[in-house]
Amino acid sequence: MTLIKLMLLGITMFMLIIVVCLFSIKTHFLLSLLWLEGLVLMSMTFTVFLADSIFMGWSIFFFTLTLGVCEAALALTLLMTFIKLHGNDFVTNMI
Repeated sequence: MTLIKLMLLGITMFMLIIVVCLFSIKTHFLLSLLWLEGLVLMSMTFTVFLADSIFMGWSIFFFTLTLGVCEAALALTLLMTFIKLHGNDFVTNMI
């Protein structure tokens, strides 16, 4: 049981690092979207460990997977729209 807790703690700390890096990116819009995708992948890993340890089923994993796919599609659409409007993906063009 302690191994599972250590793994969950490690995943949580890695997710915190990803969130800090997400808010510190100030150059490219694409880099922040890639960090956001990393956060979604880590949350899916977190739900897999949670589903295995608590025996709550795989429905929460599929819900997280569905939200991740929707987030990726929306982010790609926003990125393409931003590039068409501004010509590049620099965050400084947003201001």
